[in-house]
Amino acid sequence: MNLLAEPASSLQAPWVKRIDLTTGAATVVPLDPTTPLVTRRSGHATDHFEFDGHSWYHVDHRGSERRWAIHGTTAWSDSALFTFMEFPEARHPQLESTLVSDAGALLVYADWLEEQGDPFAAALNPQLLKAQGPAGHWFLEGLDRSGRIEFTIREGLVRAVKLGGVPEKTLAHTLHRLCHLRACVALEHVSMQRPANVHELGPGLDARSPLWRVCRWPASLQRLTVGGESADREALARDLKVVVTGA
Repeated sequence: MNLLAEPASSLQAPWVKRIDLTTGAATVVPLDPTTPLVTRRSGHATDHFEFDGHSWYHVDHRGSERRWAIHGTTAWSDSALFTFMEFPEARHPQLESTLVSDAGALLVYADWLEEQGDPFAAALNPQLLKAQGPAGHWFLEGLDRSGRIEFTIREGLVRAVKLGGVPEKTLAHTLHRLCHLRACVALEHVSMQRPANVHELGPGLDARSPLWRVCRWPASLQRLTVGGESADREALARDLKVVVTGA
């Protein structure tokens, strides 16, 4: 099921969001308790999500790591990133596209989400945002747990993010996840530090790298703040059609 398709009348949970690291496209994979979901193969063994009758776990191919899967638990292979989700997610591209420019669209969006049985409707209540845990910031899909990302939230939607100290090896994963974070449909500004060895990263922050082009940035994005040479910033601005400034 495509994330941007009209949602079905009955939403399923739990499920896994799969992001293709080559194309940036995301799909939803419903989980079947009777069949493990493979995330990576290593010879005859696999990394996979499995259900033990009570809880979901992510198990590596060596069997040495068995992680309890909670909302936002991630796994990856060379080609894809997987995020375990405890809550269903409805998408409405037309409504989402109006959230930045139409002040009244948020209430319409919340009402529609409630009709779909989607708990994100309640998260759009500013009073509820003061709570923590599943009733509070669960819609950030665990990205807030690391403490390396600062979110600016207004009316339940992320308007700006500042990435500080995100490990270079997981930078691509973080950017892809932000792009598909439903709370980021009205994201306007991304600020981040440029990795020191950017030219050695391959898919990193170099303007000649495919990462910036592969990420499915929300249409609401207006500005990027990132270190680097002015030529790099000019290339990013030209490719992404946003204002790019130096950090």
